[in-house]
Amino acid sequence: MLYFDADKLDAPKGEYVLWCDGMGTGRALVSSLSRAANFIFKLHRAFEIATTDISDVKIYPIMDGVYVTTSSQRDMRKIILKAFLELTDEFVRHRDDKMLHKFMVRGGLAYGATLHGADISESAFADASHLKEFKASKLNEIRSMLLLSSAMKAAYDAEWLAPPFGIYVDSSALSIPQLVNRSDKGFQTGLYKWWEDNSGTPLVEVEVSKVETLAREVYKHLEESRKRTLELDYPIDSINRHASAVKEYFYNFFDNETPKEVK
Repeated sequence: MLYFDADKLDAPKGEYVLWCDGMGTGRALVSSLSRAANFIFKLHRAFEIATTDISDVKIYPIMDGVYVTTSSQRDMRKIILKAFLELTDEFVRHRDDKMLHKFMVRGGLAYGATLHGADISESAFADASHLKEFKASKLNEIRSMLLLSSAMKAAYDAEWLAPPFGIYVDSSALSIPQLVNRSDKGFQTGLYKWWEDNSGTPLVEVEVSKVETLAREVYKHLEESRKRTLELDYPIDSINRHASAVKEYFYNFFDNETPKEVK
């Protein structure tokens, strides 16, 4: 008999769930495993760095993306900022002559009832007579890698609405946190600008010039991609949609049609 007793589950906790994905990694897997591996493991590494020394956080790398969970909005903001600054440096250091080595990321953020496999009681997986067998099983090892959250799909779907190097916030993270914690005002808009605080002021620890450089380089990358759609397997309608989203998201760094030059 396949045994599992859901009555032994603890009550879920309200947590923020971020899904961050490497754009175009699926296409890279078809053309070059080494190039795809660079994209995948550098993305995972960026979030491993970003979550160091933060206790109330768990990360779940999944193929070309990663789920990140925490109950703290402050910690989630900190994690996104650190990871995206790492990914910004990686993107900017590859100039036009290394276009195939450049990869863009984007993320979706949601909030919902969350359980972690590692926190589920062993008694839910096996009765007393089979507990020793379960502890020695592969399932006992694998369960620590599993995330259960109502926010997972919402975060995944929200990612598709985000611009390159942007975060789109699902409605659940705009309103529900306030019902759980009065001091948590949620996120203010659907487009979360990770280099700013809730008032729109650039965060002190961010070198704004890095974000300006990123805006310029992403725009240039998309413009160059228009000339190489077949080589990059990057449809022109996707390029146009992403370019428009980038102009909206980074509008403070754009002057009419082109990004401001970084001094």
